[in-house]
Amino acid sequence: MLPICATCGKEMSISKVGVCVVYYLRDGNPYYLVRGDAVSCPKCKNTVVVRFGKKKEHYQLGFEHELQAALANEANPPIIAREG
Repeated sequence: MLPICATCGKEMSISKVGVCVVYYLRDGNPYYLVRGDAVSCPKCKNTVVVRFGKKKEHYQLGFEHELQAALANEANPPIIAREG
């Protein structure tokens, strides 16, 4: 079952698979990135990201390369999430 829109009460539908989310700490440093699926409300168009895969954390091998690739992807830019 997909999420239900809290505004409209409609079941949301998948609008994009493999959306990248980059999470930053308050100090401005990237902490991890993760991919998930964007789901949208068919009525009001609210969108959220759900069903996350495995995180790639800042200390893991290849993190910087994946981060730069995600940030450079103009066709599908990442969603930027911030602590607090």
